[in-house]
Amino acid sequence: MKAQSKIEINNLIHHERVANNNNKNKIPPTVIRVSDLEPLRLAKKKHYALPGESRIVGKKKASRSKTQGRPFNDSLNARFLFFNTIDDLIADVMNYKVSYITHVTNMGSFKHDGIMVTNSQQLKVKMPQCPSYEIKPIEFEKDSKLATDSIHDDLCGFFNTRNMSFVKIIRNNKGQLVKFEILSQVRKEALTVNYIKKFITYPRYKSKMKIYLMNGSFDSDIWFYNDFRMLLWDLENVDITGKKLLVNNTALKR
Repeated sequence: MKAQSKIEINNLIHHERVANNNNKNKIPPTVIRVSDLEPLRLAKKKHYALPGESRIVGKKKASRSKTQGRPFNDSLNARFLFFNTIDDLIADVMNYKVSYITHVTNMGSFKHDGIMVTNSQQLKVKMPQCPSYEIKPIEFEKDSKLATDSIHDDLCGFFNTRNMSFVKIIRNNKGQLVKFEILSQVRKEALTVNYIKKFITYPRYKSKMKIYLMNGSFDSDIWFYNDFRMLLWDLENVDITGKKLLVNNTALKR
């Protein structure tokens, strides 16, 4: 398949405000096993309980009087990284240069051996030597409203933009990128501190951690894969309807 160098990522994906849709997807296990491939071990995600949720699970654990997980509080202290292009985002989260990625446009064309036969498109990545982004340490202090109020508009004010999308970064147990998700279809009203901690930070929230943001809202969620095994697991277990799937070509050759 010849690379089409004239096609670039940001020419493919258009910014649009569209009706939002919250899909509940399966959470991947800590270890993903695919036949004929080495197991993929993800960074371990601990269970957290939201305020008001029971943290005692099962009679045996209750009898030991042990809590399961750590409860959230309503504060959030993080370093927010704000990107204007997907190319800059890829350049920052990858530890090596990416030249081309595959845009999967038809799941029926995808084979288990990683061969794209039809209905896929090669996209050229403009990898800057130094990715461009803004970084701001921001703290939302504990407040009774933070548990239920969205912080989307507050963050937009900090970065002087009208709209933004959160990016969920998933790494393996060695800290290498497995996948990232640009989450444009989450309703901005849902983006409370507790929601961000539970569903966006991975493997778990830590004070002063990096949280990635993308300027604008896209017409669909965008998932970028850097590991073939993660892609196979999602194709089998997750509803990918309406998602744009981008795959690092290097991952397809592993």
